[in-house]
Amino acid sequence: MRYLSLDALRGFAILGMIVDHSAAYFPIDPGDDEGIFEVLDARVFVLVMGLSAGITLARAAQRPRIAYVKTWLRRAVLIILLGVLLSLHFSGVPVVLENLGLTMVLATPFLFLRTRWLVTAIVAWLVVGPIVRLPIELLLAGPDSPAVWMAYSPLQLLLLSEDYLVLGYVPVLLLGVLLHRIQFGRLAPTFVMLGAGLVLAVISLTVLRPLETAAGWTGFWTWSAAGLATAAAVGLWGVTTLAFDLAPFRVRLWAAKLGRPLIDIGMLSLSVYTLHVLLLTPLWVAALHFGWQGIEVGVSDRLYPLWRDWESPYAWWILIGVLVVCVPFALIWNRTLGPGPVERLLGVASLRHPPSYLTVVAPVPPASSTVEPRPGEVVSGGQ
Repeated sequence: MRYLSLDALRGFAILGMIVDHSAAYFPIDPGDDEGIFEVLDARVFVLVMGLSAGITLARAAQRPRIAYVKTWLRRAVLIILLGVLLSLHFSGVPVVLENLGLTMVLATPFLFLRTRWLVTAIVAWLVVGPIVRLPIELLLAGPDSPAVWMAYSPLQLLLLSEDYLVLGYVPVLLLGVLLHRIQFGRLAPTFVMLGAGLVLAVISLTVLRPLETAAGWTGFWTWSAAGLATAAAVGLWGVTTLAFDLAPFRVRLWAAKLGRPLIDIGMLSLSVYTLHVLLLTPLWVAALHFGWQGIEVGVSDRLYPLWRDWESPYAWWILIGVLVVCVPFALIWNRTLGPGPVERLLGVASLRHPPSYLTVVAPVPPASSTVEPRPGEVVSGGQ
């Protein structure tokens, strides 16, 4: 059984990444709140990773824990390797897969904790992250040296990146595991989570941001924006699970029909992510070669491609072109062949599936056909 709510939310995250990587920023103040848009998509994806982990942990409760951990870690390593391969090409995309894989590795010791200890671990991760970040930023702000550069590189991945903060992702993944335990498929806890997300958002905007402004902590807003993004991710999860899992039958049916493009992308999330990076690679190489507007050829400039420049006349065309390829690819492949090519490779390489999984043909039926009335639910005046 697949949960359409998870697929739709995963598809939303991937679609957001495509938009973020393919088009110029939308008209907001670039010096103010754009951080929330940069970090939201990845945090939604990490939250879904945690929810999925909670589901598989519950289903594998009778299996030895070591077997689950081995499969989990093999998948994490493979995701890291895929991210490294995609990063070898100048696509202009800050590839997130290495960070996601490392997040899975760091979260592994906490997956089997009892609920009260899991809550304690989440709070500890949330508190320690900003506290550790500030002195490290101050320490590395001094004169450049080979030693500082060698220390900066791994710390950039773990703690200091302006794009993807691994230490900020671990509590989000664990939060997904916790949400599955206390909220998944139940109406009242879902509304509680929506309220908690709202409170987190208010704290991030009214407390953490003024603190950064007053104290001049240049990197602290990354964590307050991350808190706001986490709250938004929880809110999106609440809305999605209400629409796809908990609403009356006809609402769930229409949600499945209207959300089918997101569901298709979500089922092929790694394949679509890989495809959009490969599509952007030749465009980025051409931008460097021809010196398009907004580009200066240099190592630092390779982090941000031309189409993230506000003045770029090509941004919307590039976005539309990538979407025109990626969305039909997900829809056609999912409905004719089933699992995506990258999902097949990872499934076999992680020993989760046999080699025959590479060639299996398992078309996914229309999303609405998987929506069935719950026992005792009244549909059109009858049972």
